[in-house]
Amino acid sequence: MILTLPPDPDASAPGTQRAAAALSVDIQPARPECLAELARLSVGHPRFNARLVSYSDEDLRAWMTRPDHHVLQVQVEEVRQARDLAQEAHLVGLLVCHADEEDFIADAFVLDEALLGRGVERAMVRALADLALASGCGAVVLRVRRSVLNLPARAFCASLGACVETLPSGEMEVAFASLAADDVLARAEQRARRRRARIGQATQVRSQRPRPGPMQQAQPPSMAA
Repeated sequence: MILTLPPDPDASAPGTQRAAAALSVDIQPARPECLAELARLSVGHPRFNARLVSYSDEDLRAWMTRPDHHVLQVQVEEVRQARDLAQEAHLVGLLVCHADEEDFIADAFVLDEALLGRGVERAMVRALADLALASGCGAVVLRVRRSVLNLPARAFCASLGACVETLPSGEMEVAFASLAADDVLARAEQRARRRRARIGQATQVRSQRPRPGPMQQAQPPSMAA
């Protein structure tokens, strides 16, 4: 699955360091030579690790041998519009998932937080929905651990606006119909745009507030002769 995402909408905002570039996102079955790097991703990016799970390369290799189980790598390339050249590809995400009767369950949903807001997370959900349909599963299920460590992952999963339940383990379970992925992702994008607009407005208001002038240095009292 290869998608091209538009340039970062916030790249031109004042004070940002990111360059405006389109992203080419490639989500495919994990290659054996990439398992060690994917295992490091599962450890090194807790902010967008939905279940805060970590895997070794041996864990991932064993998972791939099970029927109806999948390990997917998420790779991106930046395409600079000025030169229309693809930059070096980087592994930025990991999906570990399996079919369980009618449900297609995401056991790991991990993304490098540097890519948040660029649409890669929605492409990952689309990949899950496509696999669910191919596996004959009517629903996609994402399980999310409630922790202060993964607030961005929790916020994104909640933005899907799907059925949310709390499991006995305390995890949050977000589910939506596989065939409804387009509508679910469109609503998530609308919420993300509104959130970016609110943040931009708040930033603008703060920047327009008058700043206090430099404090005048207090003069020492004069000594009487």
